[in-house]
Amino acid sequence: MNHTQVLSPKFNLSLGFLPGVVAMIAGFFIKPDIALYAGAGLGLLLCLLNPHRMLPLLLYGTTGMLLLTMWIPFFQSSDRLPLLIEGSIACPSLLLLLFGQKWANHLSHPSNEQRRKFIQSIEAAIVSARILVVLVLLHLVLLLIAHFFASDIPGLHTFLFETMPLGIFIATILLNQMGLCYFNKRLRRISFVPVVNTLGNVIGKKPLLATILRSDKKAIFPVVRIAITAYNMLYLLPRPQTCFC
Repeated sequence: MNHTQVLSPKFNLSLGFLPGVVAMIAGFFIKPDIALYAGAGLGLLLCLLNPHRMLPLLLYGTTGMLLLTMWIPFFQSSDRLPLLIEGSIACPSLLLLLFGQKWANHLSHPSNEQRRKFIQSIEAAIVSARILVVLVLLHLVLLLIAHFFASDIPGLHTFLFETMPLGIFIATILLNQMGLCYFNKRLRRISFVPVVNTLGNVIGKKPLLATILRSDKKAIFPVVRIAITAYNMLYLLPRPQTCFC
């Protein structure tokens, strides 16, 4: 048994939104089309440099949507660029949130190393996509409220159309990282035991929890018993004479 970090930083797939963040920030200083080129170029570079330990599905989606957005004749005004990037990147995240679990279940049988990596990538991406979609929906509600009830407030347009989209992606990355740290902190003291199949091959590790040991019918948990001997005598725990077990 050992104590390990359950989730490493590689599970924070929300870092795949960084090209969108760069494109938004660049749009404040340069032309919108050049800002999109910069964000898409960074996304392509990160895709090429990815070590493939986890499939960066959100990075692929963000880069693809930035490339598609360059063909939309909508970014003539720089104040609408952050909102456009937010909406375009939220689309693949919403699709992943709706159908990602079905894809993971479909790929779970039969299981191999490549399929297991892909399933882990889908599940990690769903967590990040859920945070982004929730924040985008809240932003949409605020836009509707401002449009109907508070359209004449000075500075509100800049906050909703330029500042808040950038804050949504930064908040998604930070919240996802905070969630990983909190999860690791909660499970830091939980012991993990090896899991073997019927042939005795170690196929992974699971936390040593009584509920898992009782409910898991497919995994086999090996038990190691240690006996102490000295001078040809076996030392056991003392038991009362009335014990017949």
